[in-house]
Amino acid sequence: MDISSKVKVAALAMLLVLPLASDAQTVTPADAKPFIGAWTASVETPGGPIAVDLIVKEAGGTITAEIGGDGAMNTISAISKKGSTLVMQYEADVMGAMTPITLTAEPAGDNLSLGFDVGGQVLPATATRK
Repeated sequence: MDISSKVKVAALAMLLVLPLASDAQTVTPADAKPFIGAWTASVETPGGPIAVDLIVKEAGGTITAEIGGDGAMNTISAISKKGSTLVMQYEADVMGAMTPITLTAEPAGDNLSLGFDVGGQVLPATATRK
């Protein structure tokens, strides 16, 4: 990948992350209550469904989360809220490249409605408690 392409990719990544950060609010344990727990979801991708586990925890007033599957979990690097939506950011290996992903979660009854934003393409999923 030449320098021009790297600059374009970096600029795109910043454009995806910065607008979320400007509207982001701190997540309190009360805000996170509907999301706390272990969840499983099937994410619809162009290559077919992928099983994903999401774990959201509260410890000492701090909200943490992990996401992954098949025993390999990624730490969610940033958690914020926008209205009633939990916004989580992390990186995952997508076809051999570490890719920034923004995961949104919205309570939907006993489930969570999820959106995985991967490079501007949002992949939907519904998560159920384990």
